[in-house]
Amino acid sequence: MNNSTTVKSVLSSVFAVAVLFLSCNIQQVSAQYNPILTVKGGTFYLKDSVIVRVNGDMLNQVPVNDNDVLPAMRVTQQSVLDIQGSFINNYKCGQPPVIDNNGNLIFSAMYNDGTIIVKNDWVNNDTFYGGSAGGTVVLSSVDPQLITGTHPTTFNILTLDSAGVKTQTLNAIVTKKLNLANSQLNTDLYKMTVTNATPSSVDWITGFVSTNTNANNSIYGRLERFTSNSGADYIFPMLRLS
Repeated sequence: MNNSTTVKSVLSSVFAVAVLFLSCNIQQVSAQYNPILTVKGGTFYLKDSVIVRVNGDMLNQVPVNDNDVLPAMRVTQQSVLDIQGSFINNYKCGQPPVIDNNGNLIFSAMYNDGTIIVKNDWVNNDTFYGGSAGGTVVLSSVDPQLITGTHPTTFNILTLDSAGVKTQTLNAIVTKKLNLANSQLNTDLYKMTVTNATPSSVDWITGFVSTNTNANNSIYGRLERFTSNSGADYIFPMLRLS
């Protein structure tokens, strides 16, 4: 049975419920993003099929010189992190995740093997690992959403849900599947790259990818797909806006 937890604005500075939280606190980041939950200098670990809802923005923040060997944040398989605002990842880490023989994460920045649902913007300012199992990010809003930040994100599975246009402000990569469903992904002047060469790695119902060009057509947005020599058809559900 899934456990369901809602993180509200009355959140205490340190708490635990079916997951482990260390040094969680309420902290303002900027006028645009005012997170209700901040993970700073410790571990946020979702396991055993829990569901956690954050009724606001969430910030994953660790100091640049932090030598903590614990992972900053991990969402395990079958677990769901449902963020009603934006997700802001500021974790500073220069090395890939380390997982022991029992499947335990020893060290990582931000590692997702479960599902992260975001209702506002996806803001990645440093290291994010999309997971190797079924790590999924769902952008789900009827309002416009951004894939933004200072560092391009490599998603495992990226699913777009609801009618709000999802707009890139930098390049992004999908390694397993891009699911457009009924949404519009606007790459603007950037590129979305799908590295999985399987023809079904881009899926859609009525959704599509739109692109823009600059004034002299020297820079343009695009959808890139890796292909194989199987002879299969590769569909590019696209529309150029300008």
